[in-house]
Parts: sequence; structure tokens; C-alpha cells
Amino acid sequence: MKNIKKTLLILLTLPLIFSSCEKEEEETIADNIVGVWSVFARDSYDAGLQIYESNHSLSFGSDNTFEDLYIEDGVVYLMSGTWQYIGGGQYILSATDYVHDSILVTETVSVIFYCEENILKTDWDNDPDTYDLFQKNGYNYQSCSEINL
Repeated sequence: MKNIKKTLLILLTLPLIFSSCEKEEEETIADNIVGVWSVFARDSYDAGLQIYESNHSLSFGSDNTFEDLYIEDGVVYLMSGTWQYIGGGQYILSATDYVHDSILVTETVSVIFYCEENILKTDWDNDPDTYDLFQKNGYNYQSCSEINL
């Protein structure tokens, strides 16, 4: 009888142990996006992969907010919104106040990480044929062997 009680106790506690580990892993994965990222390449259907210097950065806060800053010909474009981890190493960014040509738009982007979470690739829903590659500030994209550059 004692063995049966011990076995039942073990069987009842195992799911609690595994579920708590899964939550910690998801929180760690979600935190990978926090920080400042700078674009270093664009991959498009018509032009292919091109390395370039750009004045484009993404900044993700631990409070699930983000800013997308882009400067072109002295004009500053700023989009801000929220980010959410959706599982499988992917995130959704929802921008709620990006004004471009006086039009307010909402966009969503999926993010995939490479090189130990130091490179991210964005896939914007409004431009499915173009991907931007960002490196976390302080990381050199040339150290990454997971993507063909």
C-alpha cells in the first residue's frame, strides 16, 4: 500500500514539474527580443540579399512595447506599438500609430531568430517578398554562419 501511495504521489507531481519548466523556457525565449537591433541586410524577391548600411533600428522593451526608427534623406519615420511572443520562436508586432504619408496603419510582423538570438529576420505582412535582417547591438553579423551572407 505504501508503494502505491508513493507511485501516485510521483505521478501527480510530475506534470507540475514539467509544466513549470515549459513556462520558464517560454519566458526566456520571449525575452530574447528585448534590446536594440540595427538592420544590416535586406533580402527581396527581385533584388536578392544585399548587405547595406542603414539608419533603421528596432528597439524592444521588456514591457512588450517596441519602436521602429528609420531615417531616410533627413526624414524621421517612427512606428511604435506592442510585441507578443506567439510560440515556436516567433513574435507578432502590432503597430498602432505609424504615420506614413499621413495615413495611420496597423502592421504585423513575424520574427525568426538566428545565431543564438543575435540575428533576427522580419517578415512583414504588408510586404511578403522582402525580409530585413537585424543584428543585436554589439553583435557582428559576419560572425553568423546560420544564414548565407
